Amino acid sequence: MNNVDMKTIILFAVVALVASALSMLIMGAATLISLAPTAIIVGAMLTAVIVTAIMIIIMVAGYGVRSAQPATSETASSSADFSVTDPLTRTMNRRGITIGIMDAMALGERYGNPLSVAKLDLDALAKVNEKYGQEAGDRLLAGVAAVLADALRMPDKIGRFDEDEFILVMPQTRIDDAFMISDRLRALIEKQKFSVDGETASITISAGVTEYQPGDDLESLFSRIQKGVDQSRESGRNTVTKI
Repeated sequence: MNNVDMKTIILFAVVALVASALSMLIMGAATLISLAPTAIIVGAMLTAVIVTAIMIIIMVAGYGVRSAQPATSETASSSADFSVTDPLTRTMNRRGITIGIMDAMALGERYGNPLSVAKLDLDALAKVNEKYGQEAGDRLLAGVAAVLADALRMPDKIGRFDEDEFILVMPQTRIDDAFMISDRLRALIEKQKFSVDGETASITISAGVTEYQPGDDLESLFSRIQKGVDQSRESGRNTVTKI
């Protein structure tokens, strides 16, 4: 039994005791002034009912006020815990895109549907932050995310996986098509001009792309796309490598 149940029982017990005590006092007083027995009983019962009702109303109102604030806090906390949107880029966050990958992997495993996944890593975002400041870097990052999101095909999903990394999930897509899609996005970002503190800035992407294989788990899938990103960086950046 929790604390709320125990407090409720104690309050009802107090109400009952107070009502009984008042009834006994009224009956005793009425006897002294020689009222009829029926009048004594009716008066005592009415008094007990009125007192009980008043105390129950007070008790319920007080309990409602006490419980309202914790419930609100718990709801807000729960909403934050289950959010799947990155507040800066308005794409999926790490949790959301991971769920998207797992759902697509489950379909691939069950029905044999093709699935490809890419990691898009922004080149030299740290230099932008150093030159213009963190807020300017965040605005550029949000701009990149908007361009990527607008260029997606309908079934594809994109999410911010790390500070300067995005994961692209491409259901029903083989590796060669996924490579072309990823390279098209790379070229789109390369040509894009972003406004940063009144100046024009550009940025490039190094990417790795792979196709889901039966038996893959998140670790093996992420390991391959990270290997692709590393090879793209070693090749001079601003390129896509398929693994």
